[in-house]
Amino acid sequence: MARAKNGEGSCKFMKDGYWHFNKQLDILDENTGKNVRIHTTGKTEEEARKKGKEKEKEKRKAILLDVEGKWTGKETLETLIDEYMLYKLKDSTIRDKWTESTYQSNADMAKATIYKHRIAKLQIHMLKLSTFKEFYSWLDSVTFTQYGEEKIGYSYNYKKKIRFLLGQTLEYLVKKGYPNLRYNYAWKADVSKPNQDAIDEDTYGFTEQDEEVLADEDIPKFEKAMEHNQYKAAPAFVLMLSTGIRSEELFALQIGKDYDISEDEKSGVLYIYKAVGQRYKNPENHSLGKEKYLKRTKNGEHRLCLLDELSIKAIRRMEQNAKYHCRNNVHNLLFPTEKTGNYYDRDTFAGSFKRLCNQYDIHREPGWGPHVCRHTFITYNTLRFDQMRNPLLVAKAVAAQAGHKDLDMTLNTYTHLTADRLKDSGIINPISHLKELGNEFQEE
Repeated sequence: MARAKNGEGSCKFMKDGYWHFNKQLDILDENTGKNVRIHTTGKTEEEARKKGKEKEKEKRKAILLDVEGKWTGKETLETLIDEYMLYKLKDSTIRDKWTESTYQSNADMAKATIYKHRIAKLQIHMLKLSTFKEFYSWLDSVTFTQYGEEKIGYSYNYKKKIRFLLGQTLEYLVKKGYPNLRYNYAWKADVSKPNQDAIDEDTYGFTEQDEEVLADEDIPKFEKAMEHNQYKAAPAFVLMLSTGIRSEELFALQIGKDYDISEDEKSGVLYIYKAVGQRYKNPENHSLGKEKYLKRTKNGEHRLCLLDELSIKAIRRMEQNAKYHCRNNVHNLLFPTEKTGNYYDRDTFAGSFKRLCNQYDIHREPGWGPHVCRHTFITYNTLRFDQMRNPLLVAKAVAAQAGHKDLDMTLNTYTHLTADRLKDSGIINPISHLKELGNEFQEE
């Protein structure tokens, strides 16, 4: 007798005189990753099927029913991560925490790392602490490219982001009541930290190249590139250097609408209240591709950036480029793409930055992109030595223009101290200062 119904398995009478029962389950084998198959034999068909059902129950003991009474055997970790991100995106109670751009960045991160590893194909009952440890170790050895540079192993901060996404996903599944998931293995396993104690014997002293800030002699080269007008993006880099604006905020600027310039063109104001983001056209169907859209600025707050003569000069040059090189500027953008007049692309912008640096002999560490212009602007303005009498006021003013809610972000992340800047910073030795005060009192 053949298979009775779909899902009940097949039973055949073989030459050995026994009935052989065969059924493929909707769960995967922990070792092979393939669907589990049950094989049993009996003197009669009923006996073979009865043994098969008992064996199936034993296989499913590790995979109990979920809260809705459905088997969870078909769901892989990749499917569950997608489900978690969609839940976070769509749920109105936490919409303020997760924007569409946050979903996009997490989806891209999962696609580039988690989904390339075998852990993505495992089901709930297969997840173990050793599996997550193996995955985190794999992140240290995988080879990838960034800004055209080949690198081995992801940075510690990026690995922490991946671990955070996995940890939040498993936490969501535990709360949802997924069976046989008692522990959050993603949290229990930890990513490896770089060895802070090891010192290379060939390394001599302190190097300033580790700081993400342009060298003093390289900064004027961007204005020189703008004057030569060889790169369309050169005035955009000058505007970032002179205002600290983010690249996605720059892409959203519109001609004559988002800035106000004085008649003598010596001063002005830039209005920052929007940015260009990227998202999937349909979060549930990634095959439809991505699209660019306007979103609120980071932190969702409006701010002003002061314009000087150089930044105004860069804006005027960008206006000319948009007028003469863009045939159809549908959004009236200050920095549109030449062919379509659409919002600019971050990867294309980073490629222009790399080529400009190579041509004008501008020092650029591997991984540096246009964002280094923002770091440079904030560093130079928080360390203005002529205003060190009130450095906190200066730092707060720069933080407001840069769009940082937290002053620590401005001072700790974007302000880079080098040896030369530290020499000229006017920091006082309290012992020497007290001695000078004592001498003044003695003279009086």
